This record gives sequence, C-alpha cells and structure tokens, in this order.
Amino acid sequence: MSSSTVEISFNISTFLLQWATGGLFYLWVTTRRRVVPVGWGWVLRGVYGAIALLALVLGLRSGAERVGAA
Repeated sequence: MSSSTVEISFNISTFLLQWATGGLFYLWVTTRRRVVPVGWGWVLRGVYGAIALLALVLGLRSGAERVGAA
C-alpha cells in the first residue's frame, strides 16, 4: 500500500470571510420579503459585518496575499 499525505492549509481570515458572506446572503434572502423583523435584520448586519471586519484585520495581520498578486 502506498501512503500519501495531503497537506491542507487553514486560513482563519478566509473562513471568517466566507462565514460573513454566507450570513449576509442569508440576511438578504430573508429581509427581501420581510421574513424577519427590521430590528433583527440590523442585529444580523452588525454581527456579520463585525465578522467580516475581523476577517479583514486578521488577513492583513497574517500577511495574506491578495488574489491575483504576482
């Protein structure tokens, strides 16, 4: 049997950014037709906005490369 190892790189800023994007998409879908109250929409905007801001700060601190950087 051959043994192969797969290396997976985990970047917390990418994870948080994906989480915030998914949350904001969920928010957009549910607030289009007023499925959730306006106040709850603002709470979720604040939470997912803070997660996106945290992702940005962590990404800049870790020295992550920009997409398309040569």
